[in-house]
Amino acid sequence: MPRTIEFVLAKGDANELLWNALVEKHHYLGYGTHVGRCLKYLIEGDGQILGAISYSSPAWNLALRNDLMERLELSKARARDIIIYNSRFLLLPKVRVPHLASRVLAASVKQAAVDWSCYYAITPVLAETFVEPTRFNGTTYRAANWIEVGLTTGYAKLGSSHHNSQEPKALFVYGLSRRLRRQMSEIASSLAQ
Repeated sequence: MPRTIEFVLAKGDANELLWNALVEKHHYLGYGTHVGRCLKYLIEGDGQILGAISYSSPAWNLALRNDLMERLELSKARARDIIIYNSRFLLLPKVRVPHLASRVLAASVKQAAVDWSCYYAITPVLAETFVEPTRFNGTTYRAANWIEVGLTTGYAKLGSSHHNSQEPKALFVYGLSRRLRRQMSEIASSLAQ
């Protein structure tokens, strides 16, 4: 287990080129240009590159999230300003350390929230990500205390219309304050009953 984990911002420099190359080569979605705001990080442990992670602007409209935001009494209209989307998460194939993924995820979302406020002058309150259930179980997100909200409908926006061309994905969320995490746990418990 690395003694130290650091997140090296990769934006507009050689680090970003390395981030792009690593994600293109090793992430199943590959590298694609992020739409909107984005922070990319190289993940380093004890001076060695362990992987890459990014947070970006969320989808503007998502029924599953809108319902959660309503329950949390957060403005749906402000979703793109108060939510950061974990758009890529990669630990390199050679990295085999138990519990590292959840440790990295927990630390990275906190770092991204701070950097998002500094870089974009917007303070996020919620983080989200999608997990493809036919590929992954979301174990890392659960271990890092993210909450699974439910499945999306599988629709994707292409141009001005929506097409049902994707597999439904599990939506996981993480409150960036203790109060919000407590509220989300209560909501998740009531939905499970």
